Amino acid sequence: MYGYLRKHVARALFMLYKAIKHQTEKGPVDAVTCDARYALSEDRLLRENTEYRPLVRLMPNSHLRRRRDSTVESRQLVGVNWD
Repeated sequence: MYGYLRKHVARALFMLYKAIKHQTEKGPVDAVTCDARYALSEDRLLRENTEYRPLVRLMPNSHLRRRRDSTVESRQLVGVNWD
């Protein structure tokens, strides 16, 4: 059974897992209670309607760990203004 799962089902299950994870992490998440705006469990759902918008910042590589192959001068960090 493991061989069948690995050959035929594993990729589809992994893609489903990644899609669900991406959707649930898309909105704001409370840092204290870990409740989220988009959650699979109703117990972990943020009830109040909060206003938020995407927040994009550029961080220079001097603040990041040095890498030999790093030719990019800065990295883009994405968050929400609710954090």
